[in-house]
Order: sequence, then structure tokens, then C-alpha cells
Amino acid sequence: MPGHPDGVAADSDRGSPVSAWSPFRHRMFAAMWSAQFVSNVGSWMQTVAAQWLMLTLTGSAAYVALVQTAAGLPVVLFAIVAGTVGDLVDRRRFLLATQTFMLVAATALGALAIAGLVTPWVLLALVFAVGTGQALTSPTWQTLQPELVSPAERVQAISLGSVNQNLARAIGPAIGGALLAATSSGTVFLVNTASFAAVLAVLMTWRSTRAADALPREHVGEAIRAGGRYIAASPVLRVILARAGLFIVFASAIWALLPLIAQSTLHLGAGGYGLLLGSVGIGAVAGAALLPRLRARLSPDALLAAGSIGLAVVTLLLAYAHVTAIAAVALVFGGACWVLVLSVLNSMYQLSLPGWIKVRDMSFYLMVFQGGGAVGSAIMGLIAERAGLS
Repeated sequence: MPGHPDGVAADSDRGSPVSAWSPFRHRMFAAMWSAQFVSNVGSWMQTVAAQWLMLTLTGSAAYVALVQTAAGLPVVLFAIVAGTVGDLVDRRRFLLATQTFMLVAATALGALAIAGLVTPWVLLALVFAVGTGQALTSPTWQTLQPELVSPAERVQAISLGSVNQNLARAIGPAIGGALLAATSSGTVFLVNTASFAAVLAVLMTWRSTRAADALPREHVGEAIRAGGRYIAASPVLRVILARAGLFIVFASAIWALLPLIAQSTLHLGAGGYGLLLGSVGIGAVAGAALLPRLRARLSPDALLAAGSIGLAVVTLLLAYAHVTAIAAVALVFGGACWVLVLSVLNSMYQLSLPGWIKVRDMSFYLMVFQGGGAVGSAIMGLIAERAGLS
């Protein structure tokens, strides 16, 4: 049936209540979600190793924060083109190509690190290359997975995308930190390359049901302009993009500066930093489990306000409470607030888009969100360099 590339009919969903985990009943959704989870774990392992390697190379707050900027900046540069291409070409071939590109870039990073040839700018360049692959992949991947379930389950499928990233945040940094403490950053980078194989294996078995000629052929430039015009004409989409941008610029301070908090304020090593990021993931999973009940009781505005205020409180605690236990508990709470805001913004935006323009206009959301994080990380790093971490 349309909307069910794995061949599961929607009718069977109508008679049963929709739970937070019901999309896992669909075989292809479960396979893609699992493959993405393995890849996300590897990506978080790489993040821990890259930030810690930069810290050992320079000790500079600005350079450490630039690791996040290098990872997020490709979205600003390439996501809109990538989303437009994802609407116009065979999605399976496109995703196979982008995943292969990331595997090659991650392999180069690992090999150079083991050889001792990584400088701060080489590290930033290769993190940027992996981020470019993610920027090319994300618009198509995020809009594809909700199509693998019934219409009644699409909100849950979108929310599970946020759960995927944040559950990986709970596991990946802890594994990465432990592996980094036991071996080296190069080893962690090479383990990340293996994680891309899971995604490639699943993509090889997937067959899209979208016909190649389902949409009229457009020039890429014309398609981008059509996507931009649609957003410009939609007050709902404009408001969601504005709120996402305002939120992420400031929320990015936590993730950009957490390595410095771990080392200089809490006096932790790489393993301790991984556990702090794991606390964020634990909170995110708890927040995702509570999300269906919260949605039933609170409006989207109330959920966004609660999540934003909660992260503001977490930021203040990290600035002034220099105790590891307090920081860990605060980050658990912060992870729950983070997934709350992301799930609401992402689902509201996707559900406001028609199918014919969904991938390209999802790229505008990713550009605002990831680009805002990249800009915010750079700004916060420069402020910390000049005014102090707290």
C-alpha cells in the first residue's frame, strides 16, 4: 500500500491504540531504525574522540567548540541541495552513495590519527567531511522512515527518530570514552567506520515503492525555489523554523562546552566525559517514553516552553555547580528536555509538509537547526575563550 514500502497495511493499525513503540511492528522500519542506531553510536564515539583529541592538541576552548561547528556547518552549505536531490532521484542509490562517502572519510580520519598525522585543521577538515555526508543523507533519511509505517503511527515514528539519536547518545559516548581511555582516538575513529556497514547492508535489501516517474522532472534550481516559496507562503512553517533557530543557538552551549566542563571544572578524563554524555542519553530515553502522555496533556507550546526553561536551568547548574554528581543529574534532566523540544519541533514541521515537497523542505529545517548549532557553538566557544567558561 502507498506509504508502506515494507508491505504492511495501514488498516490493521486502526483498531488498536497507538503506543510510542508501535512503529517497530513494521519490519523495514525496525531494520532501518536499528541500522541508524548502530551508525549513530559510532558517530557519538567519533564525537567524543574528536573533541578529546582536539583538547589534547590545543587546550583551546575555541578549537574544541569548532569541532561541533565543523560537524554542523555542512548542513548549512549542502542540506537544501541534498533535500532537493532527494525529491528528484532514486533515494536508495542516493543514500548508498552518501553512506559510502562517510565511510571513506571516517576511514581516512582513523588512519591519519593512528599514524600521528592529525593536526587541529586536519581534524576539523575530516570531521567536516563526515558531516558533509550526514548533511547529504539526513533530509532523505528523516522523511523516509515515517513512510515505512501507517499514517496513524507517523508521529511516533518521527519521535523515535529523536529517540534513536539520543539513545545512541547514552551508549556511544560511554563506549567511546572507555575505548579511548584503553586505546587511542584513531582506534575509535576506525570503529566508527565499521558502523556504516550496518546502514549499507539494510539499504541493499530495501526497495523503494516510489515510482521513478512519480514526480515531474524539475531542474534542481527550480525545485529549490519551489521549496523556498512554499515555506515563505506558510506562516506555520516560518514560525517553527524561527523557534528552532532561536532554541538551538543557545542550547548548543551545553554540547559545545561540555568537554571543557569535564576536564577543567570537574577534572574528569575521557571516560568521565563519555559518562556525562551518557547521562544526557539516559534522560533523553526517559523523556521519549513520557512523550506520548505529555502530548496528551500539554499543548505543543507548553511542551516547547517547558523544555526550553528546563535546559536553561541545566545550563546555569553546569556554570556554577562544580560537582560531578550534580552535573550528571542535571544532564539527565537536560536530555529529557532536549528530546522533548526536538520531538515537538520535528513532528510539527514534518506533519505540516505535503509529500511532493517533503524532503527538500525538511532540508530547510535541518539547515536552520544544525546551522544554528554550528553558529552557536562557535559563538559560545569564543565567549568562553575570552570571558571564562562559567
